[in-house]
Amino acid sequence: MKFKTFIGLLLVIIGVAGVVYVYLDRGNDNVLAKLDNIADRLLEEVNLERSSEVDNIKDIVIDSGSTNVTVVKGDSTQAVATLKGKATPNIAKKINLEMLRSGDKLIIEIDQKGWSFGVNWMSEGLRIELPETVWDNVTIDVGSGNIDIAEFHAEQLVIDSGSGNLTLSNLELGKLKLDSGSGNVSIHDSRTKELKAKASSGNMKLGDVIGDSIELKLGSGKLEVERYTAESLTFESSSGNVRLIDGRAKVDGKTSSGNITLEAENLFYDTSLKASSGRVLIALDENPESLAVEFKAGSGIAKIKKNGFTYNKESSDHDYLDAVIGAGNIKLKVATGSGNITLE
Repeated sequence: MKFKTFIGLLLVIIGVAGVVYVYLDRGNDNVLAKLDNIADRLLEEVNLERSSEVDNIKDIVIDSGSTNVTVVKGDSTQAVATLKGKATPNIAKKINLEMLRSGDKLIIEIDQKGWSFGVNWMSEGLRIELPETVWDNVTIDVGSGNIDIAEFHAEQLVIDSGSGNLTLSNLELGKLKLDSGSGNVSIHDSRTKELKAKASSGNMKLGDVIGDSIELKLGSGKLEVERYTAESLTFESSSGNVRLIDGRAKVDGKTSSGNITLEAENLFYDTSLKASSGRVLIALDENPESLAVEFKAGSGIAKIKKNGFTYNKESSDHDYLDAVIGAGNIKLKVATGSGNITLE
């Protein structure tokens, strides 16, 4: 058996033993410490740092393979990248962190030639500090690992993540395009003209986000958007509940399986909601002054709990209603395949 194969198997055994001990004897810190010490003896520290001036640099490309990435505002005129972790001796010699200039582009990547991430490599993460400026285009590609970005300005930010959590905060962007295979997505305290976020599996949460257009697509998981301001907000969810709280935008959204809840002071723009299987609740703090309502509940009950509405039409089994208050300048259309519809 090759040495590196033996080391890999041994690390797996240590990991399994650790899990078993945590489960069977959570209070025995001494045993866990011994397991950690064994792993430390088998692995070597990896601490690589690269830096570069960013004069005439407009674009940033980051490719981390399968390790966590943190991007923050630095306090110098240079871009600084630091990779920390532990690896088996053979792999530690092969790990290389590269920072290359190509025209007006800065490329930061982990060289994986001749090896791959796994039990041979335990990463603490890749940390990148960038000078405060407005970049033209920034691209981040992570196969498997968390991404954390804070205090960042760019005309366009594109993120492609295979698996791992994404946390974005305090961003000033022209465009944000995000594609996540598996993992939670969190975007807070950010401003962007155009936001497109897609997640195949995982929860998505936005808070205090301002933009011209917000487009969200979720395969499976919960979607929650709080304190949002936009000209338009569209969402599409295959499986999972959707909750919109305290926002202002023209909303157009649908779910295949899951409830939709919209809580707001009032409706200031047209709103269209569809749920194939699930209930829809619109809860307003104030009584609308000018709202036209059309509810279609395929299998369920449609009702308005607000006062002052004039009913143009209401079905005998209460699965359809057409009502208006005031001039009806704002349109609210809701349809469900199976589920109740309520305005309160």
